Amino acid sequence: MLVSFGQYCTAIGPSSDLDSNVESVSIVGESGTSISYTGCPAILGLEDLTTTENVTLIAGNSYTIYVQFGTCGNNFASAGNVYIDFNTDGVFDLSENVGDWAGTPPVALSSFNFTVPAGITDGVGRIRVLQDESSVNPVNPCASFTWGSAVDFGVTFTGGVDCSGYIGDDRNDPRMISALPFQESHNSSFCYSNQEPVYGSPDVFYQIDVSDFEVDYLKVSLCGSTFDTYLSVQDLDTNVLFINDDFDVCSPQSQLTIPTIGLDTIFIIVQGWGIEAGDYDINIEEDISASLGNTRGTTLTLYPNPIVESFKILNLTTTADYLIYNELGQIIDNGKIKPDEAISIDELPAGIFYLKLSTLDEMKIFKLIVTE
Repeated sequence: MLVSFGQYCTAIGPSSDLDSNVESVSIVGESGTSISYTGCPAILGLEDLTTTENVTLIAGNSYTIYVQFGTCGNNFASAGNVYIDFNTDGVFDLSENVGDWAGTPPVALSSFNFTVPAGITDGVGRIRVLQDESSVNPVNPCASFTWGSAVDFGVTFTGGVDCSGYIGDDRNDPRMISALPFQESHNSSFCYSNQEPVYGSPDVFYQIDVSDFEVDYLKVSLCGSTFDTYLSVQDLDTNVLFINDDFDVCSPQSQLTIPTIGLDTIFIIVQGWGIEAGDYDINIEEDISASLGNTRGTTLTLYPNPIVESFKILNLTTTADYLIYNELGQIIDNGKIKPDEAISIDELPAGIFYLKLSTLDEMKIFKLIVTE
């Protein structure tokens, strides 16, 4: 399996096709692959040649890329850089800058020697060559400018870490949970890409058909993991059902109790806070404590939903604690609700929120749909 993140900045490059321009790029790779590019006439914006100009490179091997920085018109001082996205994360980091150039054409052909890091993941990435008449080194790989050029080439990395056994990169190839309790120790720091927009960290997807198990509540725990985790649950339509960032008992790791009534297939997604990743322990089992005193077919009902001004909990027979939080897990409101009491949501904007309702013998989570 080759990992590709596909999040490159592409709204970049020159707004003029005059003057400064990359005149040629060449590199010889493995298995007969090579790049042989000739510039001029100039192209506005990013010239994306990733599907037609590709090279294969082997982890740990050394190569030379040749670039002729020049012009398609008059000669002006400019700066140039070559970036290679070795970790295929869709971002050109400064550490991936393999060559700097500055001068006024005509100049000699530039040659940049580099070694592909030995520990990279097999994957598909990009080589980006930039020349910017208005810049100094290093040229911003996501910059827009007036004169110059920005050209992307395809690169395939092999001989590194083989990700073929690392299923769970997205919802189309999840790690399946077929029995409870479920436990595994895993690592998200390599072979996994970022699919969810909450944070930029890699995601690992698990799938469970909760209707196959006679349980009222599932406990999903990442307690004991080595990094700051973020846990979310989605349905088949990608709706976010439950989230937790920091669980109070094992913060900064995450834990969720999921009511299963009415649910069928769900995805449990393991992320890190920010860009964190690493070794984690995931445990999924019936939450006996949440199930005590609760029966399948509980009649507690949120009404109305969608909500315009206020809501009630039908069939509530005792005072309950409630917590309203948004899709990022941020607490918006909390308090107590009595039988037949209406809770105003006047201060909530339109959107999706979650209500956690707790009594002495029952806990239930509702999805709130707030409308104008």
